Parts: sequence; C-alpha cells; structure tokens
Amino acid sequence: MNELTDRARDLLRAIRVPTGWISRTELAKATGKNRISPHDVQLLERMCASGLIEMRQRKSNTPIGIAYEYRATEGK
Repeated sequence: MNELTDRARDLLRAIRVPTGWISRTELAKATGKNRISPHDVQLLERMCASGLIEMRQRKSNTPIGIAYEYRATEGK
C-alpha cells in the first residue's frame, strides 16, 4: 500500500501493540468499534497483500466456523 488511510493506520497501530496474534473482535475493540466493518476487512486484506501484516485462520464457534487473526510482520 503506497499510502495508508487514517483507518488503516489505526488498524495497523492496534495490530502492532500485542506481541502475538490479535482477533478481529480484539482489533475492533482496540480501535473503538464494536465490530470490524467490511471496509476494515478490505483494508486488512490490502495490508496483508502489501506485506505489512499477516493473517491466519483458525476454527472457532462462530457462525461461519472460522476466526481470523492478524499480526504485524517483522521489520515493518
């Protein structure tokens, strides 16, 4: 991503705080929201594609059965 939007910067700052993985629920709370919006998901996908963060999926008890977690990549 050449230039981050304000929201993308907020998400990235929140992702960089913990030393490990952060869930979408934790990420939303850390940025003052109740949940991650579809726009936020798009921003997270773009940051993954640009190498700023990485994403993993794990099985969960959510309706879709998958939880998404993020962490900052080293050296970024």
